Amino acid sequence: MKSPTTTSIIICFFLITSCYERLDFDQLDNFVSKPIFTFSLNYFSLVPYQFFTASGDQQIEISDIFDVKDLQNVYFLDDVVKLDFNAEIKNEFDREVSIVVEFFNKNNDVLYTFTPLVVESKVLDYIFLDEIKIASNPCLLYTSDAADE
Repeated sequence: MKSPTTTSIIICFFLITSCYERLDFDQLDNFVSKPIFTFSLNYFSLVPYQFFTASGDQQIEISDIFDVKDLQNVYFLDDVVKLDFNAEIKNEFDREVSIVVEFFNKNNDVLYTFTPLVVESKVLDYIFLDEIKIASNPCLLYTSDAADE
């Protein structure tokens, strides 16, 4: 039986020599770190009674305008390359729902409109993804408000 020292030396020798390859640290010269910022613009939930006025009349449309202050961050404005718009919708109504999302500047001029999101009735796992490249839409950096209808 071999001694534990001899066995340890043999195992160490195989570990050191078995995966030997020269490391190339020059690859790090071309490495560019690209941070990713994730934040929520808005969250809303609608229930059927919100479509009725105090007098009992049914509304067919509800609109909401909210501030988008995160886009006005100086550090963010200098480095942003693209915006990913991700919407997850659960439609528990017994009818189709259409959602329109628009970005506005401080003068309430529309800067960008997403494709209307049409969700069929009783669809509980609708996901919408859209990528906006800032090079193609630099006006989005001047967004102050967003609206959903």
